[in-house]
This record gives sequence, C-alpha cells and structure tokens, in this order.
Amino acid sequence: MKLNNKKAGIRVEGIQPFLDKIEHLGPKIQGRVALAAVKAASAEVRKKGQRIVKSKALGDGMRPSGQKRIHLWKSIINKAKAYGKDKIPVGTIGTQYKVTPHDHLVHDGTSPHIIKIPKKKPLFGRQLEVRHPGARAFPFMKFALEESREAQQKAMVNKILKRIEVELQKDKDKK
Repeated sequence: MKLNNKKAGIRVEGIQPFLDKIEHLGPKIQGRVALAAVKAASAEVRKKGQRIVKSKALGDGMRPSGQKRIHLWKSIINKAKAYGKDKIPVGTIGTQYKVTPHDHLVHDGTSPHIIKIPKKKPLFGRQLEVRHPGARAFPFMKFALEESREAQQKAMVNKILKRIEVELQKDKDKK
C-alpha cells in the first residue's frame, strides 16, 4: 500500500504493517508516534552533519572582536514539531545563528570581499582592512541529508515500532 499526501508533500511506501498495528489507536496517539519518528530521523541528519563538519574543521576560528569562535559542528541542532490543524510532523535541522553567525558563509560560500577590523582608535590614522579572497561553498547540510538517508529510515522505523509497542502497552494497562 502507498500513502500519498499531496498537502504534506510526502509519499510513504510499505507502511501497511504499521497501519495495521495503530489503526485502532486514536489520531492523537498516532501523531505522537509520527512526531517521535520524525525527531529520530532529524537527529540522524544532525549527527551526520556534525561528523562532516568536524572532519573538515581546521581549528578554532576568531571573531572580529578577537574572541575564540565556537566550532560550527557544535551549533548544529535538530527539532521536531507538529504544524497546522492536521498536526503534520516536521523535522528541522540547522545551526544556531547566535552561536555561529558565520554558518551561512561556510555553507553557501563567499565572494572576495574586504573585512574592516573594528578598533576603538584607527591604526596609523586609518581603519585596518583585510582583503578576503572568498571561500568555496561547503554545503554540509545538503551532504548530511543525502548521506544519512538509510540511517534516517532505520531510525524512523525503529522509533515507530518502539512507540507503537509503548502506546499499545499503555492501552492494555488502561483496560
């Protein structure tokens, strides 16, 4: 059986065994199971993204203020939330902008530009400027999404099976 949901933009195949198990559980419980599965899948993408970025990291960066910059791989996070009246679960994976405001520059790359170094007093009567040659794009989130597809599917299936068993056990305990 295939499940098509054009509104959500998904197509899921091979879910009949899951549907048979949860068909008598209410939509609220089914939503909780789906949300847990989406969160597990997004966690796999986050882990892969962290590994990819960490493997390419060259060392600690510096902020224009001179403070050390936190590594980009440490700021990659994942969240899952149900949206809309249909409570469609959505997983979000990304970086914390306040922690690593340079993440989009790494991901999308930069063209050659001038960096003005902030100083309280100009150096030699003028502000210090540095010519940056630009940087090639390193779309680590795209790589993480593509390389973790199998792990995402396994995580979703495992989480769905575990949550269904938990919910069925709760249902039996109530009776």
